[in-house]
Amino acid sequence: MTKIHRFGIGRGRRGGVYCPPLDLNFPALYRVVQNVSRQQLDEAGLTDEEPVESYVHYTIDEHQRFLGSIERSIARGITDAGAPSLVIRWHPNEEMAAGYLDALLDISDPDDWNCELSRSEDGLFTLTQRPTHRDWPGPLVIYLANYPTGRPHPFEIDIWYIAFGPDGALQPLPHYEVPGAPNNSKLGSGAKATKVTRAR
Repeated sequence: MTKIHRFGIGRGRRGGVYCPPLDLNFPALYRVVQNVSRQQLDEAGLTDEEPVESYVHYTIDEHQRFLGSIERSIARGITDAGAPSLVIRWHPNEEMAAGYLDALLDISDPDDWNCELSRSEDGLFTLTQRPTHRDWPGPLVIYLANYPTGRPHPFEIDIWYIAFGPDGALQPLPHYEVPGAPNNSKLGSGAKATKVTRAR
């Protein structure tokens, strides 16, 4: 019998990155700093684990719970040099979002797999990690959405994306390659083609 994996859906809060082609706002990205003491681990029955001090985690799930004490703040860029880059992607429905996460799980080591699925007022979004390219200034936060072109071909899509560098400034990515899709985006160079607004 085949087991179907169901991904839990978190709750995202509308953030400040606006996608003009789809008229939607991406969810806020949170930087979480977690501290877990020996006593807290023992109380949770995790006696084999070591205490955690200042562990940094990024999430788009505003209600995600963590063991121990946390400090949570909204992030525009990734200030932690050793962190991977992040891709926040919009999906038109739950089946496509789950298929995307299944595909990532298929090609990842399950111990290293770290993805999220969250819903906000503007739809479904995934948060995934990707390696930072050597030509980038550091870890990037990349917001990405596929959308229909409106041309006669029913399956033709364009790719909209925008990226923010470690300092939170727009980062041009004229040669960003989206796995499995041609890089034909007219919007891949950042500031000229996209708009960043406050959440409406």
